[in-house]
Amino acid sequence: MTGQAGYAGRASWYAAEISQVPEPALLAGLLRPGLAVAEMPSGTGHFLPAYSSVGASITLVDACPHMLTAAQAQASQDGIAIATVCGMIEDLPGRTSPFSLIVMPNGALNQITAAAPLGRLLTAVARLLVPDGLFLAQVLAPDAACGFYDPELADGDWHQDRQFPGDEGVPVSRRRRQHHEGDVVRIEFELRTLAGCLVHRQQVALKLMAIGEVHAVLAGAELRVLQCGPGPGGLTEILCTRQTQRPQ
Repeated sequence: MTGQAGYAGRASWYAAEISQVPEPALLAGLLRPGLAVAEMPSGTGHFLPAYSSVGASITLVDACPHMLTAAQAQASQDGIAIATVCGMIEDLPGRTSPFSLIVMPNGALNQITAAAPLGRLLTAVARLLVPDGLFLAQVLAPDAACGFYDPELADGDWHQDRQFPGDEGVPVSRRRRQHHEGDVVRIEFELRTLAGCLVHRQQVALKLMAIGEVHAVLAGAELRVLQCGPGPGGLTEILCTRQTQRPQ
């Protein structure tokens, strides 16, 4: 989650850094005017144009205030109205109104679960939904490759994975290397100018979870899976609804 150490220093580049994250294939079919949608954890916001284009009400939730400040600045520049809530997802029920749709983008579920119990997180997500509300997550499966992880890469080897415009349009390149510890992969990111000057360095941890394991915990949190399948960019899309009562 972007409340983890290191994200504050990454906030000014984050919008450009995640600009290539693919929109979930299921997302467009879920959006409608007036829908109360929350992205969490959001960083600077992954899919704001999609939410805004249909007239949805947008809330970004993140534990890093620097990310939300950058999100407000970017949204204002793009003419998109957003609300922001700063806090850990597990602490939010009761602090904010429930949402019709919660989007958890870009493997964030794997990252949060590396540090906190999955069941506790998903129970909080269910409590943040209106009855029959929807939860859409992009999840990294253990054998899948995506924009920030590749199971075929050797541990410890640096991999150059993208370039994007940094401050004042100066290009910044990102490289990463990974190291596995059981079902947790630690990924170190470096941002550097094309001249090789270090801009930012950070390590994040993700738990690699079988999709069946995620389904079992979702059911325990009273979130019923409606659809599940591969999405663009190598991430699995899981769409759930909050159950209003337990099945008999």
